[in-house]
Amino acid sequence: MRTQRTGGNIFPAESASMQARSQFDAWANLLPEAMLLVDMDGFIQAANSAAIRQFGALNIALGQTALAALCMEPPQQLDVYLRNCRRVTALMPATLTFRLPGGAALPVRAQGARFALAGQATSCCVLLRLIPKHAAESRFLAMNRQIEKLAHEIDLRRRAELELIQQREWFRVTLAGIGDGVIVTDVHGVISFLNPVAESQTGWNRADALGQPIENVFRIVNEVTRTKVESPVRRVLAEGCIVGLANHTILIRKDNSELHIDDSGAPIRDAEGTLIGVVLVFHDITERWRLEQQVRARKVELEEEHRRKDEFLAMLGHELRNPMSAIKTALELQRIPNASDAMLQRAGGVLTRQVEHLTRLVDELLDMSRIASGKINLHREVLDISLVIHRALELVEPMLREKRHALFTDLAAANLQVNGDLHRLIQVIGNLLNNAAKYTPPGGTIHLASRRIDDAVEICVRDNGMGIPLTLLPRVFDIFTQSERTLARSEGGLGVGLTVVHRLVEQHSGTVAVHSDGPGTGSEFRIRLPVVHAVSAQPSTPHSPPAISARRKILVVDDNQDAATMVAELLRVFGNEVSVAFDGQEAISFIDQELPSIVLLDIGLPGMDGYTVARTLRANVSLGNFTLIALTGYGQPEDIRKSHEAGFDHHLTKPLDIGKLLGILADIPDTQVPG
Repeated sequence: MRTQRTGGNIFPAESASMQARSQFDAWANLLPEAMLLVDMDGFIQAANSAAIRQFGALNIALGQTALAALCMEPPQQLDVYLRNCRRVTALMPATLTFRLPGGAALPVRAQGARFALAGQATSCCVLLRLIPKHAAESRFLAMNRQIEKLAHEIDLRRRAELELIQQREWFRVTLAGIGDGVIVTDVHGVISFLNPVAESQTGWNRADALGQPIENVFRIVNEVTRTKVESPVRRVLAEGCIVGLANHTILIRKDNSELHIDDSGAPIRDAEGTLIGVVLVFHDITERWRLEQQVRARKVELEEEHRRKDEFLAMLGHELRNPMSAIKTALELQRIPNASDAMLQRAGGVLTRQVEHLTRLVDELLDMSRIASGKINLHREVLDISLVIHRALELVEPMLREKRHALFTDLAAANLQVNGDLHRLIQVIGNLLNNAAKYTPPGGTIHLASRRIDDAVEICVRDNGMGIPLTLLPRVFDIFTQSERTLARSEGGLGVGLTVVHRLVEQHSGTVAVHSDGPGTGSEFRIRLPVVHAVSAQPSTPHSPPAISARRKILVVDDNQDAATMVAELLRVFGNEVSVAFDGQEAISFIDQELPSIVLLDIGLPGMDGYTVARTLRANVSLGNFTLIALTGYGQPEDIRKSHEAGFDHHLTKPLDIGKLLGILADIPDTQVPG
């Protein structure tokens, strides 16, 4: 240990050391580690309280104790370390071993650096920080753990930030790519995001929309009342919950065009659950709205059609009961024993007229069925339209006379020819004339005119009758459509006549139009048919039922015994030998034994139907050649085809047209007549 100091600079040095010690004492005692201040000669100038406790107060005499006296390192090595420390201001580490009171050695981690007063760079000291090695290691390990923990937290935060960035990008791309419009607002309802679909549907581009209140961009009104609708964003901000899809909402776009939409809003919350914004999603349902409107309109149409069908069925029941009631009364009258000849004659007339009426009703029903199934077949030929008109007038003349109508005609002088079906065109004009006669009060006026317009012939039927309500005009040609009638139903008919007219004219490549100024103003129907340039058509001349040249052996087969018996009696009047059978098996047995030349066979037989009977008979070659005639209520083209395939030679529909039957019988070769 050095006891005195030499050299001429002792007083300045002492003064510098005292100043350095004063500064050291001001802050070093606040530190928990041992701190020493060593001068340029290696003497300890100051020590904090931690150093005094560590190395002992008696071992350190400030200004007199050399560091080498405490340090067990070689003096030369210690001197080199101190010189190095004087050259740097950053702490220079080293491992030193100190001698403790009692002789124990204490390894320490030393950190030294230059410590000089301002303006006294030549008289500097070394500041040493001394930490026992075990404490330093513990502190190092703790520091490492802290560093590792901090590094882990930094890594977690970095990953979280990357995930957040990815989520934001995914959110942005997703919202930009979905098919619905999306708008995001802040907690004040100010727009912070909208995707391309929202731009397209609102008409606002993103640059103009960002920062706008939601009401400026997303303007909605009720589609029915046209009143303003509260924005879902405001409801979400007020209620803090999801607002479901709204219906009957119209979005007013920036250019004031409109879209039908569904919309909904949902709150956006932060990690603490605080409401920070709203996401609004809306979808263009304009096309769906149009379809819904069409469905609603179609539903109304179907309900109306169903109502008209119900009315039609009720009317059909009425129309069928009337003639059946008259027929039943006439039959009862004929059963009276003392009925006079005049009474019987009137009853016969009633039967004839009512059967004809029933036949017309059935024909109307069949026409309606053919129209519904598109199975109206035309047999076209070149016709003079005047022939058609005159035939139609013959049909309606009795009704015109009965209702005392005045008929005025203005028909074209030149021959106007059309390519059409004679029977169906007579039916068309007859239906229009019949319709005018029915719906015009007695003593009315009906006008019938025809003329050529360009390449068409126009036929006009006009009356001064009941007229047609304006609401009914657009669907007057629809099936089951009729104007209101009284309970008396004096007009009669099934109400399908105009539908038949419309469909038949269309099938003839023509047009039909109707006009009326409303109830009580009469009606006008105009038909146009294309004319053809051809040689004059020769009017068909009606022929009387042919006389039968020989007596025929005939079998009538029908499960309706009254029908079979009446047909048999009628054929016997014309000199035929007629038998009857009431089912298929009975008919086969009779034919096998009696060999009739003609068989009138009903198709709708119980058990074995007429088709089966026909095929069975045709398969029996021993029966020879005979004529097989279908007499049935089935008269559709498909029914006729099936009857021919089963082996029938002719197909007649009920009620029996005796003229047609007699014509068939007259055409049968005499070779079929038994000798």
